[in-house]
Amino acid sequence: MSDSHRRPCCDDPTIVGSERLWRRIHPRQLETEGGVVRPSSEAFRDSTDEMSVHLASLTSVPHVVQNHPHFGVAELTAEFVRSLGLCVMHDPLIEDASHALVCPCATKGGANQLARAAVLVLTPPRD
Repeated sequence: MSDSHRRPCCDDPTIVGSERLWRRIHPRQLETEGGVVRPSSEAFRDSTDEMSVHLASLTSVPHVVQNHPHFGVAELTAEFVRSLGLCVMHDPLIEDASHALVCPCATKGGANQLARAAVLVLTPPRD
């Protein structure tokens, strides 16, 4: 959907709690904590009131990064995202049926919780 036709964000009950949500991660959005590389909270903050993700059940990791070869992919579950008071909404695009939104955008504290819970399923190359 284009921004001018975007519908209000509301939680989609057809997306089950165990659904894996994949978020592209830029190499600059990584940090090392205790010797472990993980996404930083910056990876889960957006300049808009929503965060783009992909429904893993409808795509593959190679598809998520096909036009972004230097990015990695982090995974969260819909259940965890919802536990922070955020909504998950399927928002298919013509070119990507797996596209979804998390909204509203996480607060700084919420972004920290998302970063700590996220699992890298594809680590991006470091700059």
